[in-house]
Amino acid sequence: MISMSNKFIKIFLSGIIAAAIMSLLIAISPVLGFPRLAVWQIISSVLKTSLVIGWSAHFAIGVIFAFVYFYLKKSFKIFSGIFGGLIFGFGIFLGVQAFTFLFFKNSFEILFILGSLIGHLVFGGILGYLIKKEN
Repeated sequence: MISMSNKFIKIFLSGIIAAAIMSLLIAISPVLGFPRLAVWQIISSVLKTSLVIGWSAHFAIGVIFAFVYFYLKKSFKIFSGIFGGLIFGFGIFLGVQAFTFLFFKNSFEILFILGSLIGHLVFGGILGYLIKKEN
């Protein structure tokens, strides 16, 4: 049985790992044919602060989502495992698209949207894989 502090650490690290993998995907996105949409740069620009704060916020959001995923998984069986993580990632994607549309009035850019979808599915799938055995 895993103690509460070990469970907390595992969920925290799962969020960091999933955010790091998503960041790597963002960094190599031009090689894959997608425009680079660096979330940390957007955060730092919107907050008018340094890239360090943007990076920190990006990883903090990843950790927060890891805890949200963990508690959703405990309550709803549909969020179990990798498939459940993909569903969770799709939900995050929808939220990000709604936020982007409402606050930034971005034009419809299919490659940005497709890249965002892939990134959030990868993030959710990684969480689903890493947190699958936690209760």
